[in-house]
Amino acid sequence: MEGGATMSAFEPMKIKLRDGRTVLIRTPTLDDAQGMRDYLDALRVEAPHIMFSPQDELPTLQQEREFLASGFGPDALRIVAEHGGEIVASASVTRMKMFKTRHRSTLGIGIRAPWRGVGLGKHLMQELIRFARRHPEIEQIELCVFVENVVAHQLYEKLGFEVFGKLTAAVRHADGRTDDEWLMRLATPYPEPPSPRD
Repeated sequence: MEGGATMSAFEPMKIKLRDGRTVLIRTPTLDDAQGMRDYLDALRVEAPHIMFSPQDELPTLQQEREFLASGFGPDALRIVAEHGGEIVASASVTRMKMFKTRHRSTLGIGIRAPWRGVGLGKHLMQELIRFARRHPEIEQIELCVFVENVVAHQLYEKLGFEVFGKLTAAVRHADGRTDDEWLMRLATPYPEPPSPRD
């Protein structure tokens, strides 16, 4: 899995965003470890609605390589959006490993501030949903979203996710404020005929 090794089969694709910019969506390789660290370093400052914050330590290069390697295989899809050699977004869906929860999967997504509001999040989410729907054993996708992150919440609802619960005071910010989290899920029954990319 060194160098050019990839995760679940995913054909790289270039997409044009609403503002005219173009990004390449692809699976990362172990060679992206430093690029991912740079992306995380910027994201934790720009994105108050993700768990990773400036108070958390960045993973080491080796830790990031190990994290990337953990996504190799048929039960996970990890993708990044790249522009000019820089990673500007990442997203993943991963099947749970325990026997009793192997029908479930978890989803995460993060987008750099200059790349929000132009349709990139929707494109990434659609690819993860497409992967889960084509997986013979994944029956649902689950995610958490800060209640105050209204834009993300609305996007997930448009894509079919439904709220099934709320975690009160799920996070505490550096200034002492707390925020609740919505728990959301999307059923991904199999088999489902593949849909064309938008």
